[in-house]
Amino acid sequence: MFSSLRSHTSFESDRSNSDLPPLYTIPSSSRRPSTASSSSSSATYSPLRELELSPTLESDSPLPLYSNCPASDEVVLDAVLRSQRSTQSEQDGSSLRYKYKSSRMKLDLGPRGKGAAYTHCPSYGSGGVVEGFVDIKSLSHVEKVELKIEGIITLAATERGYVSSAGTKNVFSHTEIVYTNDDPAFAGKSDLRHDFSFPLPSQCSGSSDPLPPSSYLMFPGVECHVAYHVKVDMFKKGFRRHETVETAILYLPKTSPPARRSESSQYNSASSSSGLPDEKAAFTYTGWKTSILTSAEPSDAVKDLLIEMALQRPLSYPSRRPIPVRLIFANSSDPIIPDLIASSAEISLYRMITLTINGRPVRREQLIGKGKFGKAIRQSKENDVVIAEGSVVGGKPYGEVTWQVDGVVSVDYAVRVEVKPSQSLEGVIPCYTRTETIALTTHSWEESFHRDGILEGPALGIIGRPVHVASN
Repeated sequence: MFSSLRSHTSFESDRSNSDLPPLYTIPSSSRRPSTASSSSSSATYSPLRELELSPTLESDSPLPLYSNCPASDEVVLDAVLRSQRSTQSEQDGSSLRYKYKSSRMKLDLGPRGKGAAYTHCPSYGSGGVVEGFVDIKSLSHVEKVELKIEGIITLAATERGYVSSAGTKNVFSHTEIVYTNDDPAFAGKSDLRHDFSFPLPSQCSGSSDPLPPSSYLMFPGVECHVAYHVKVDMFKKGFRRHETVETAILYLPKTSPPARRSESSQYNSASSSSGLPDEKAAFTYTGWKTSILTSAEPSDAVKDLLIEMALQRPLSYPSRRPIPVRLIFANSSDPIIPDLIASSAEISLYRMITLTINGRPVRREQLIGKGKFGKAIRQSKENDVVIAEGSVVGGKPYGEVTWQVDGVVSVDYAVRVEVKPSQSLEGVIPCYTRTETIALTTHSWEESFHRDGILEGPALGIIGRPVHVASN
């Protein structure tokens, strides 16, 4: 009996995992007589083979007639449009608030956002206030009720699918006692409502680092989770069941560059701020930071050529906006060389993530944008300075932000210029590279200025939500 069950189960499992069509019951009138060749090839009857041999299938029973009118024994399922469901929910107000409950407790964190501001859990920006109330409908056998709001960074390293090392960092923690049976103020009460209001701190506990945004960073072998949550615990007497109501919240701060970017770009030929000899002094532009491109394989054709990359100050830019980059050439013996180098140069924008697990830093780079340079143009006849202008755009709109928690995790950005000559120019033009660390912000300085320097509300672009900004 067990062997037959096993064989039957194996047969059904094989059929469910195969690409074969289902078995059909074929009337005897539609079967073709077996031939010698068919009987010799297979001793068992195969319905699939009959399907292949029979061009048509005959059925003794007629097909059921279709009708728009349901029969007396049929049930009609009425579809309700999503807009109608929303209207019904708005009437009773049940889905318009962030509510979480257990058998005795209810946690209410206020009204939900509407439209583009909607999130599945409460979200807050810089200076946001977590407020709401805890409703307890019965205090029978309750010793204590505790409310906790905290932020935790969790780091983990994995090897062959197993966690090899892990660590946590508490960025802040706030605890309130909602109820205790030792407090005479609660004597004789059978239920309770506790209102609370907690402004989120601007910095991590015991540090000057700004509070990090909610995020989840995952790479092969390492991951980091920055999470915030609100939790209500009910402690009961004896062996009664402990109750907990908990929800995640999102902290998504809006940021902007510290100062307005200067529009001036005059070249200062007398500068030697790099400490190099005067004939190879670093170029200086008012409002621009310059740095020399280096090559591991110098070429005689460009041995006197000096190339610098220039970024506009301050090195803090709004996300998904063009970042202007310049290549500056001097001492070029051949006027064609700067244009050849500019055409072979690429601009890359990287997100640089560093996770420190058990004192061991792990660094990862993510390419989020690419750009090119235009034609190199000589600035004037009086000097041999040639400039090629370009830009790079990358990242999420209103969703990139530089942040760090010292000794745990950091998210930076970098602009990298690489000169990779084509095969025909190898040996004439060497490879150059230069990387400059920058900061990205969710918003521009102008957007912050028009709001008196205050950017309220969560930056939903951090979680990839499309953001529509009203024009001022």
